[in-house]
Amino acid sequence: MAIILVPFLLSGCFDRYRSTESLCNDNLSLCQALNLNDGQCRIQRTNLIWQRYTTLQDPIDKQKFKELKLTKEYQFCLEYAAIIEPTELKQRKTKRIQALYHSYESIERLNQELRLSQDPHIIYYRWSQGDHIAKQQFLALEGNKKLEHPDLQLALAGYYIRKNKTKTLHILHHSLSLYKTNDDININILHSLATLYYQPVQHMYG
Repeated sequence: MAIILVPFLLSGCFDRYRSTESLCNDNLSLCQALNLNDGQCRIQRTNLIWQRYTTLQDPIDKQKFKELKLTKEYQFCLEYAAIIEPTELKQRKTKRIQALYHSYESIERLNQELRLSQDPHIIYYRWSQGDHIAKQQFLALEGNKKLEHPDLQLALAGYYIRKNKTKTLHILHHSLSLYKTNDDININILHSLATLYYQPVQHMYG
């Protein structure tokens, strides 16, 4: 699901910059490689620019990871936009392709910067990208307070789902207990629970 951000809600940024254009004018490096003044990927581009600014002000792993995810969303959009033939201003396609290549480079850079991060969300991300060392790092955190987050518990449950059904159910129920009132629940937790509870019935009639 795409991350939708509203620039004026970003703490600190709106106090100084009233628009993305003014932000770009003062920080050319954040924007000049993107497909500016193009209706394609506008939301993804705007979200990325503001997050880049946030990362510039606070270059911690958490912000870099947000930038990485938003860069991937922008890249995904550009991969479709780059094949569209504009009816006017043919150079727009060239800018889209250039922006797409820039997104690849940005993702590679951010991956390198985050390759030693100890943030469990980032460790799990590296595992999901095929990093076997990250997998062992993540599993070693089982029982650690650092994994006390619904999405991280869901990731842990995913490892055990074909190994230990009882343990998986326990982890999934625990993940639900970590939500606070009015939090949005990750629907994948409920889907996983439903699947596990349905399995015996499915087996009986299979």
